[in-house]
Amino acid sequence: MSKILDYPVIVFTVALIAQCLAAYAGDFLRRRGRAVRKDEREDLDTEKAAVLTLLALIIGFSVSIPF
Repeated sequence: MSKILDYPVIVFTVALIAQCLAAYAGDFLRRRGRAVRKDEREDLDTEKAAVLTLLALIIGFSVSIPF
């Protein structure tokens, strides 16, 4: 495991390729799915707001921790 971490460029390249493939797969699956109804969209908007709020709290607390 430590031998892999000795080459950060390779780790970066593999991670970048994996993220690109995941983005393309997610876009492909989103396009194949059915359209979201209006009442479902409202629920998704509420969940998105809650998730982004929690993410902001996590980032805020992480930055405020002294090292």
